This record gives sequence, C-alpha cells and structure tokens, in this order.
Amino acid sequence: MKPVRILSYLILIVVVVLIVVYAKKTPPSAAPMPTPPPSAFLQKPPVVVEIKDAPQTLKAGVVSTFTWEIKALEPATVMHTAIHYGAVQHAGEFATTTGPKLAGYPSMTKDFDGKESQIPGTFTVKITPTRKEIGSLFMRAHVVIAGKNFWSPEVEVKVTK
Repeated sequence: MKPVRILSYLILIVVVVLIVVYAKKTPPSAAPMPTPPPSAFLQKPPVVVEIKDAPQTLKAGVVSTFTWEIKALEPATVMHTAIHYGAVQHAGEFATTTGPKLAGYPSMTKDFDGKESQIPGTFTVKITPTRKEIGSLFMRAHVVIAGKNFWSPEVEVKVTK
C-alpha cells in the first residue's frame, strides 16, 4: 500500500474513535420538549355567549323577539342571564370582571334574572323599545357563571317611529 493511503486510513480511524469517545463523555442535553397535541392549540373558551336572532330594525312601541345562546364546556346552573342594552355604544371585548354596572348599559331584560337556568342553552326574550329609544340601541347578551361575567359581542339595532 502507498503511504498516503495508509495515512488516510489512520486519520479516518482516529476521527471515528474521537467521535465515539466524545459522544460517550458528553452528557445528554435536556430532554426534548414533548410536542403538545394539536388540540392544545385549538382550545375552546370555557363559555361563548352569542346573540343569535335580533331584528335589524325595531319600531317604537312594538314587541320584538331576541334570542341568544350560551355555549359552555361544562353544564351549569346560573342565576342570571339577560340582554343588556342602551343608546350608547360600548365597543370592544369585556373582561370577566366587567359586571353590568361597569358595562354601562342602563336597561336589561329580566326574564332570566334571579331565576335558575341551565347552560349550555338558548334563551329568548321580548323587548318593546320606547319612543325615547328611537335611533340606535346597542346590546349584548350576558351571563354570570361562578362569579365571572361572560358577554356576547355588541349588536346594534335601529329603532324607528
């Protein structure tokens, strides 16, 4: 064999031995993080409140029907759910610490206030706007669960003569 070829084999053997020795002496790095299941990224919120049926336009003095739905991961009995409404817009999302007084809506339906109701569920009430409410009414459905407030997005309804 040629000396160059022998030298190449020797270098290759030394490199392999060094890699094996170094791999045995090097402590393993921290254990790899387990990959969370895809559902961990798609977690549903514990409660969703949504106004499902609301007329776009109301006539003052005429009764109209409103329906909202409360979706919950766990069934529960609640003592308050209502539609809160008024002439002033309150845009944005409300925190679970935002109660009816902080929300700023002066009126609310009373059909399910102080009455045991089961959630998840669908609720229907009737609202008769007055002449004082001609213009726009802004409203949200609301539920209190275990001391926390959950609100729907705000809906605008026009009130005419």
